[in-house]
Amino acid sequence: MDFESIILSVVRSKEDGIPESEAQKLACQSISLSEWTNGLQSLITSNIIIRESDGEDSIIRAPKTDYAELHLNGHQLMVYRVVDMVGSKGITEDDIVKKVHGKNFQLKKDIKKALKSLFEADHVQKVRSIQNRKEVMYLVKGIKPIESIAGGRWYTHDKGFDTAFVQELRSSCVECFQRLKQTEFGVAFVHKWIMKNSNCSRVPSIDDVSEILFTLELDEIIQAVKWGVQPVVECHSRIAAGPPRPSLNATYKLARKNGSLPFFESPCTSCQYLRDCDPDGHGMISPLTANGSVCCPYLQEWLCLD
Repeated sequence: MDFESIILSVVRSKEDGIPESEAQKLACQSISLSEWTNGLQSLITSNIIIRESDGEDSIIRAPKTDYAELHLNGHQLMVYRVVDMVGSKGITEDDIVKKVHGKNFQLKKDIKKALKSLFEADHVQKVRSIQNRKEVMYLVKGIKPIESIAGGRWYTHDKGFDTAFVQELRSSCVECFQRLKQTEFGVAFVHKWIMKNSNCSRVPSIDDVSEILFTLELDEIIQAVKWGVQPVVECHSRIAAGPPRPSLNATYKLARKNGSLPFFESPCTSCQYLRDCDPDGHGMISPLTANGSVCCPYLQEWLCLD
């Protein structure tokens, strides 16, 4: 087996791609580093392997489809390759134009025409980004978009926030606290109880339960007792009492009084940056400025303060 075949075999072992450093380590058990470097570059140039990102550790994968089987003309093939190379991250029409304009495309309208024909032939798909509803991303048909585009588990297929599922999970979490005699519950226990006793429309993960318990605490329906093995210190600021983000190691109990603001209906619970947000206003990501006014664009839009 030649060194290009060895590289291709390693890459194809992971259908959704493999980190380049991991692939190199596996391939170099059988070939030299120079053979790896030359072989990988040859495979990428020939579009036999796709390098998806330019980060610290790129993902490399084999194309989902054999280009020859698509029977595309020259313009269509160039556009299709650009869309295929970005993988699950997607790419806008404007970015496609920037990448291929001037490369056998003298007119931008020819690029858009090729893209439109690919969509009509069901070779590429359109996905609206939850971060910007006006922005349309193009992906190869069958590729699942990343969560920052599609919204992940908290969103329905039509990209709407799945309020019904969130409400089901909130009710199940509260029911766990109310029905059992035990006063304090860890995240893992609540998740196990829900899996056994609840009839949610979708199966929740332990991370789902962790985030819902976090919002229930913000609503003052439950109260944090411990963060891991560290007891929560009673204080006026909730932020000083514990980490301002969901934690799998947290322990909770029912609060003495129920809160009235339904935090789960705000965009915060579906925000991809929730785990890094500092509601106290001191962090890099925060809904508050130093003077206490709303600065998060998503929260600001939700509050209709634009």
